[in-house]
Amino acid sequence: MKVTDAYLNDTLGLDIFALSKIDSGKEHLIAPLDRQDFTLLAGETVTVGVVIQNKKIGHNLVPEQRDFYECWVEFIATDATGAEFFHSGFIKPDGFLDDQAHTYTNRLITKEGKWIDLHQVWDMKARAFDNTIPSGQSDLVRFRLRIPPGTPGPVTLKAQVNYRRFRRGFTNFILSKSVDYPIVTMVSRSLSLHLGRTEGSWAVPDRDQMLRWNNYGIALLRQQQYWKAADAFRKVVGISPAYADGYINLAIATYSRLVDTRIDPDGLGNMSATNPSYDKYEPALRYLNQALEKNPSSLRAVFYKGLIYRLENQFDGAIANLLPVVKAYPLFRQARQELGYAYYLQKKYHPAREQFEALQSINPDDLSAHFYLSLIYAQLGMKKEAAQEAALYAEHKDDPGAALLALDFRYRNPLVAHENEPYHLQDGRPLAKK
Repeated sequence: MKVTDAYLNDTLGLDIFALSKIDSGKEHLIAPLDRQDFTLLAGETVTVGVVIQNKKIGHNLVPEQRDFYECWVEFIATDATGAEFFHSGFIKPDGFLDDQAHTYTNRLITKEGKWIDLHQVWDMKARAFDNTIPSGQSDLVRFRLRIPPGTPGPVTLKAQVNYRRFRRGFTNFILSKSVDYPIVTMVSRSLSLHLGRTEGSWAVPDRDQMLRWNNYGIALLRQQQYWKAADAFRKVVGISPAYADGYINLAIATYSRLVDTRIDPDGLGNMSATNPSYDKYEPALRYLNQALEKNPSSLRAVFYKGLIYRLENQFDGAIANLLPVVKAYPLFRQARQELGYAYYLQKKYHPAREQFEALQSINPDDLSAHFYLSLIYAQLGMKKEAAQEAALYAEHKDDPGAALLALDFRYRNPLVAHENEPYHLQDGRPLAKK
């Protein structure tokens, strides 16, 4: 157990980063929370923003088999006497996790729309919910709580990410008895807040504060809060004007709001531009050019330039930018896909074929490779190969009915539907003061 604790303890980052409250009908954001002057009073309802960063895991938090792993965020608020007045992510007396906890897991369902809760993966028909943090990215968890009137300050906020190898329901079934499996705390942070007016002499924002804003912005991007993400990345480049990735992230936030990712006629995850025009994406390109001024060797900036040119239907520009990325990173699947797609739209079928075949060699199950190779082979007169790829695509593509099945499951399970929303609040369990 000690070895497991030691291994997991430094894999995540956790930052009790922000506090927001409604003032005159508008949200007032206080961030970073430990470096700002602000007023906090007993009786107020506030939302605390906790940023969780997957910083040292080479895969998602959690990995595959998510249906029986159990990983969640616990958040506790206490007063000056140590009495709790808010708790989310607690273990109930029967050993099961709080139903409203913010978890990193999924919900697999059968063709009848029933939750696969005992790992009967052979019965899986659809994934109704999947909440994980990709490697190197962040999540923002919002806890809404009321500080009871008369609460003695200061109040202490404590957040931690817990991990249990198996869900209680699964172990009860497998072991035919209730066993308290060990719970590992992967990361934990506490912050004490004065009730009343907090004022201080704060140091000039430094690299640490810049990275905190950057992680916050990345989390907002994942939750489709593009305007707020752009504001966060402006903070990043304001603190560190030479930080090239800040401009790249600002470009991503800027163009993301122009792209409707729901428009996906092929079901392949390709982003489709709505009414593409040169001026719509000009601000994002300007930020990418700023990034390249700061770091001329940034192939990350070059890749996103290629992506934006493709969205604008400027295929020569897209190809010119994507080629050096593919050369430097031949296993980068999205670059291969974008380059192949640009060639395909130009009806340059031979180089398009080369990219999609390379993509298929990296991942033989890639749907976009099957789909476009079926079209490309047909154009090149390779009828047998085209039929094979079309058959593989038809066999492995998502069942259109699966989305409706997942939607029905979420309708019948409001807590899952709530967690599935990109932006949502954790209300937790308010505890009455004794």
